Amino acid sequence: MCSPAIAFAGVGLALGIAQSYAQYQSQMDYANAQAQAQNDAIRQQQEYQNRLIQLENERYQAETNAVRARQLQEQQALARQGQQARQEARALKASALVQAGEAGVSGLSVDALLSDFTRQELNYQEAILREQQNKDAYYNEQLRQNRMQSAFNMAEMNRPITAQPIARPSAAGLAIGILGQGVGAYRDYLNFGGGMRPERSTPRSVLAIPS
Repeated sequence: MCSPAIAFAGVGLALGIAQSYAQYQSQMDYANAQAQAQNDAIRQQQEYQNRLIQLENERYQAETNAVRARQLQEQQALARQGQQARQEARALKASALVQAGEAGVSGLSVDALLSDFTRQELNYQEAILREQQNKDAYYNEQLRQNRMQSAFNMAEMNRPITAQPIARPSAAGLAIGILGQGVGAYRDYLNFGGGMRPERSTPRSVLAIPS
């Protein structure tokens, strides 16, 4: 049967170890809950970012398609104008030749008239070409700005989501705590009276032996 000192120290040690482990487990559970909450928040944020990126891609593609469609419409309209101008120029030349023939005009006068029609047609075609070039430059600039805006938006949406460090209890701290409980239990054991006390030595009488 163990002495009361040992029992007292053992109960204190067991309670101390249980308290240290309970505190350690509570801190670990809290840290795990924080980590899980943070992971859930990061996942939701990532899903939100992915949705924004998808919407931005759709916006960029729709805007690009709209600009290119307007550009194509302008090109086709100017091409029709150029074709119509060429047809009108040929009709005018043919009519001029008929009128000149009916009037008995020929030679240099007719050539000069036809040259004038040709010059006017070329001037008109050059004007159409310049207008087409200016409009192409305008639409290309719109496409460039759209690309730049989309790249900026993507950079903003793709910012990395950084997880914050979470403080966790260390096993070394638990071990130190248990060691401290052991030292405390041993101190209680000594204070309770379980320590060994050295016995006092009884001085012996020294008899004088007569010489």
